[in-house]
Amino acid sequence: MRWMITTLTCTLLIAFGYGIYSILVKTAPKAEVKRPEKQALLIETKNTSNENTLVTVELAGIVKPDLNIDLKSRVSGEINMISDNFIPGGILKKGDLILSIESIDYDLALTNALSQLQTAEFNYEVELGKQEIAKREWSLLNKGSSTTKEKSLALRKPHLTAALSSLQAAKANVKLARLNLERTKIYSPFDALTTSDNVSIGSQINPQMVLGNIVGIDRFFVEAFIPLDRIKWIKIPGSIAIIKSNTGDVYNGKVIRLSGALESKGRMGKIIISVEKPLGEKNNKPLLIDEYVKVNIKGTMLSDVCRIPRKSLREKDSVWVNIDGKLNIVPVDVIFKENETVLVKGLADSSQLIISDIAAPIPGRLVRNIKEK
Repeated sequence: MRWMITTLTCTLLIAFGYGIYSILVKTAPKAEVKRPEKQALLIETKNTSNENTLVTVELAGIVKPDLNIDLKSRVSGEINMISDNFIPGGILKKGDLILSIESIDYDLALTNALSQLQTAEFNYEVELGKQEIAKREWSLLNKGSSTTKEKSLALRKPHLTAALSSLQAAKANVKLARLNLERTKIYSPFDALTTSDNVSIGSQINPQMVLGNIVGIDRFFVEAFIPLDRIKWIKIPGSIAIIKSNTGDVYNGKVIRLSGALESKGRMGKIIISVEKPLGEKNNKPLLIDEYVKVNIKGTMLSDVCRIPRKSLREKDSVWVNIDGKLNIVPVDVIFKENETVLVKGLADSSQLIISDIAAPIPGRLVRNIKEK
């Protein structure tokens, strides 16, 4: 009997607890379930503009002289004078005396040649007088039976020929002696920069020796290698070139010709750019021979194109554009690729070009310019 009372009590307690639980569940406040809002991805954009622009072909080049000569003497001797500017880096004006050779031997040679000339002139004049005497004698003694050879000898024609030859040789010797004397002085043939000097006062030189090297300073050349597919964008001759040295100095140049041969290793073409007055006052510093420089050549004019950063060109020639806060993938026509930019068509004017990198560029994804609050 007792166990029945215990069982009944437990049952009543359980029923009472369940009732209390049901009341609490039914009367408890219900929380509203909200879906999380989608957050816009922060991006950086650049407003685009379509315009007419020149293609810029960017190359690397090396500076070379237009005029480049090794100085040599036409005569032998001892150097007795050297210009102060005949040192590496020295500037020589056209007609400046570079160096001179001891001229005593050549002065004496000229004096001797002049003496021989006077003797030859005297002998020639004497022979002319003898010619007149021979003619008169021939006219008196001629019987009409002499041969041509006998007549020639009688009239002293061989003697006249020999005297004339001696006179001409003497004149040539004088001319050569004067020329050799002039050659004891070496002058600059043009405005020049001295790049090397190999002699000093007292040096014994001969025509086989290289005395030094000078280069013309009125014009330098820049030799630049160019991919074959880019030659079509350049006007040859005529395209304007901007030369930039490693120090940041800028020089103006002009494309003058295309080399007739390909570079052996890379199979590239070579263009020659003329830089006038490379040592002029307008430049911050002179261009240096064999200096490596950057070359920007202004090429063909393109109309209605957009220049965009190269990094903003995406896969399959497309770009990302922010339209009304959503990412759009827009295909474009690539016209020309520069080192850091790309010229394209097919992009609307004033588009918000996305230049940020996006890991998952899904069309329609919400985006917001990082500059917007």
